Amino acid sequence: MMSNDAPDGQNPASDILVIDDDEALLRIWVRILEREGLKVTGISKSQRALDAIVNKRFGVIFTDLQMPGIEGSEILEIVTKGGYDCCVNVITGDASVETAVRCMRLGACDYLAKPFDAHELVVKAKRCIGHYKQRAQINELKLIVTHYKDLDRMKSDFVSNVSHELRTPLFAMQGAVDLLSDDLKASLGGQGMQLFDVLRGNMDRLGAIITNLLDFSRIENGTMIPKFAQVDICKLVKSTFAELDPLFQKKGIACACHGIDASLMAEADEQLLHQVLVNLVGNAIKFTPSGKNIIGCVTGSAGAVDIVIKDEGVGIDKKHLNLVFDRFYQVDGSMTREVGGAGIGLAICKSIVGLHNGRIWVESEMGKGSEFHISLPVAQQKGE
Repeated sequence: MMSNDAPDGQNPASDILVIDDDEALLRIWVRILEREGLKVTGISKSQRALDAIVNKRFGVIFTDLQMPGIEGSEILEIVTKGGYDCCVNVITGDASVETAVRCMRLGACDYLAKPFDAHELVVKAKRCIGHYKQRAQINELKLIVTHYKDLDRMKSDFVSNVSHELRTPLFAMQGAVDLLSDDLKASLGGQGMQLFDVLRGNMDRLGAIITNLLDFSRIENGTMIPKFAQVDICKLVKSTFAELDPLFQKKGIACACHGIDASLMAEADEQLLHQVLVNLVGNAIKFTPSGKNIIGCVTGSAGAVDIVIKDEGVGIDKKHLNLVFDRFYQVDGSMTREVGGAGIGLAICKSIVGLHNGRIWVESEMGKGSEFHISLPVAQQKGE
């Protein structure tokens, strides 16, 4: 493909080439366009016209359909196959529909039937200049989008590779600490055990971050595929609250489950859905002060099961509500850094719920807590 790069300082959009073997008509058309402040090159010889197309960029070309030595259709073919991004208008004395269709099929933007007036020529020239500029902007945007997609892919690969590299030494450290724990408990004093607990707690925290990053990479590359089965949603919510009871007690937070005495079944991946609930309840614990409450609720509606995790925590400002599920987004840098996290937990939740063809959203008010809602279809459509 021939290069479309314009020489420095050249603006191809406003450069017009007019090709016609009738030199008298050619001079008239060039003058008409030049009067409009347009930059025009007029050529009557077919070979010179071809050389000009190859060696210089033009935004618009007007070419006679029938000329000695070469036809306008051949010029259209050269422009199309050469990858020249310009608008070609065919000038013809045959104003039939068949001719117009043939020109369009050859790649012409438009055609002018002789005789035509000055106004028609100027209008088509300016319209083509506008089209050229629009195409140039679209192509530039496509390049920018491609660039950002490449950066995004590189970022995802980096996150995945680093997470895998970190997980191996971390697991080895955790195993070593577990082996030493019994001996250390007998030999360490109170302050030593506190430091030991800090070590284990931060290792567990780092492990959770790495796991989230790996899950995020699986979602990004499309390898996280739900294994659907019948799941008792009420039982799952209740067991999740029970699993996290030590955290409730440590923080001094009361918890309760409403509407989960009965069974509400849905077709879901129990492990992935459990991960969503652990994340949401864990976040509620992080941001809820001691002495407050966290409530889990499950209700059934037409064809859906709805889950609500409600807390009496610090709440989320309205300006952040539409952003909290974005990857790597953190509502308040200082606050979220204090409680830890990489800013992808809620993004993972949204992706997992999306894989279940469900919806997740949050309702919140500063100082009054937050409600995270999940709505899941009772049954997955075939082929999902």
